Amino acid sequence: MGNQNVIFKIPEQNEQLMERFKTHKTLFNREILHGVLSIFDEVADQGDAGIRSLTKKYDAVDLEELILSKDYVEDCVSSLTPALRSAIEQAIKNVQEANLAMLPKSWERQIRPGTVIGENVVPLDSVGIWIPARKGPLISTAIMLVAAAKTAGVNKIAVGCRHCITAWEIKEQ
Repeated sequence: MGNQNVIFKIPEQNEQLMERFKTHKTLFNREILHGVLSIFDEVADQGDAGIRSLTKKYDAVDLEELILSKDYVEDCVSSLTPALRSAIEQAIKNVQEANLAMLPKSWERQIRPGTVIGENVVPLDSVGIWIPARKGPLISTAIMLVAAAKTAGVNKIAVGCRHCITAWEIKEQ
């Protein structure tokens, strides 16, 4: 099965360490970077048509709309069992509480007459969040990321995932 050491003694095991990481010489695969950049270029050039084209290409989904209707979202929420909805709401409260505790504060201090230093902390105007999904969207990731953005005061949050097929905006705070 090969060397399963996680910790290597240097210099005694330097050769084994080099063998273990010989495939890690390249920081990143430039072909993947080129592919990601071409996706950005297509969306920048073609806008919504580019998003539809790429979603069809990579996800085999033919989108009619890019934004979920309010009715669709409400139907999805109302279809949750009371126990699941309660668990989700509690998880959101827990994440909001943790993020409030970590929220940086603006500050300033006069270090000598005429010299003031500080930081002005403001939320981003908007964020885009992608929720990973293999067999289904990861609700825990959605809760962590969306609740953090809302807690920070972000006004426009676009969320997408493969199984949701589209993205939507959350504007209310």
